[in-house]
Amino acid sequence: MQEQIIFPEISIDKVARISGMDITFVTTADTDNESYELLKAMGMPFAKSGK
Repeated sequence: MQEQIIFPEISIDKVARISGMDITFVTTADTDNESYELLKAMGMPFAKSGK
């Protein structure tokens, strides 16, 4: 996410400066591929790779 003002709970008029954020997802999947498939099934928008 580029900035926190995408959330409707945050009033843009009360924001002194726009900050970015990092979000970490932790799963109990055994492999990276299983984690990827889980997040993809939940609608996580992954960038298409050129592989």
